[in-house]
Amino acid sequence: MLKKQIYTLVIIIVSLAFLKSASLAQPPSDVTDSGLGGSNIITGTVLVANGGRIERRITIRLQTMTRGDRVTMTDENGNFAFRGLVSGDYTIVIDKESEFEPVNQTVTIVQARGFPPVTQILSVRLIPKAHSQAKPGLLDAAYATLPEPGQNLLKKARDLSAAGDHSGAIEQLSLLTSQYPTFMLGFNEMGVEYLRMGHLEKADVALLQAIKLQPDAFAENESGTGFGNDEALLRRGAGFKTGQGVERTIRSGKIFSRHSFG
Repeated sequence: MLKKQIYTLVIIIVSLAFLKSASLAQPPSDVTDSGLGGSNIITGTVLVANGGRIERRITIRLQTMTRGDRVTMTDENGNFAFRGLVSGDYTIVIDKESEFEPVNQTVTIVQARGFPPVTQILSVRLIPKAHSQAKPGLLDAAYATLPEPGQNLLKKARDLSAAGDHSGAIEQLSLLTSQYPTFMLGFNEMGVEYLRMGHLEKADVALLQAIKLQPDAFAENESGTGFGNDEALLRRGAGFKTGQGVERTIRSGKIFSRHSFG
């Protein structure tokens, strides 16, 4: 009898957890029905590099494993949602924005038999494509003063990054910055590679070092990057503990050089 009561209590607790998870989601009023015959939902928010919501409507594509794609638009606050989903793997795709790199984010839905529908909540952060985000004269001068062995390391790092080998790019940039510790672009590009891999604490160290070395090389732009209200603080390279700087920096609207995403 006691075992049966414990089992019943566990079922209730787990069910409440699923219900609480579902209640946290606040999908936009215009929810796209996937037509797949399920009862689950994927809802998300699209963010720009500074952590703010994108303030215009953009196209979101949902790739299914066997039933083709479904397309929707965000609302004016960057929110989107797909309903009617069955258990399985899905991919959120954003690839129609000329100023941002393509995004592919996988989402897995698992609805256990007898349990309430699942609502998967996610944030999708857009990464700007290469822009003239830094002052060309300063960066060109910095590159010109880099000895040929350093230029070769930088080229290898960029080639590896372009091929999708971000770990390999970081290895080359680590060699570059250890041999030429005053070369700002090396730290800047290392920070961006760490961001691509989701290693925020390591990106923090590299990007703040780039700002300390050459703060005048960075400029604000329209894609959610550049210096914001904390410019003076960042120029001094002070006020951040490891692991806090990049998240605050990105969310406040700071850093990335012209070559960051080239």
